[in-house]
Amino acid sequence: YDKNGKLLLSNESPFEGYPILVNHIGGIDVFNGEIFVSAGNFMDGVGKDIQIGTHDARTLKLKRAFAFEPRCGLRMARQPARWRRGWRAAWRSRPGIW
Repeated sequence: YDKNGKLLLSNESPFEGYPILVNHIGGIDVFNGEIFVSAGNFMDGVGKDIQIGTHDARTLKLKRAFAFEPRCGLRMARQPARWRRGWRAAWRSRPGIW
């Protein structure tokens, strides 16, 4: 959407291409022509299989996805070297930013 509320671009299949099934996109950030999203599979208020997806800002298509460490669901398992840090916020029994 632009600043006047006009739809500029849409992606009717936003979950296509993720290596693990997802049905929800949470936090979104944009940097250097890429859209970074937290995506996961949410069912009955419980999220699992959390991933970071990188989408092309011009086409909205998924470029790559990285899974969080499955044992804790909060740490990034594989972080590209060019990323200096990763942030993850969650409403859980231990709220905070990781």
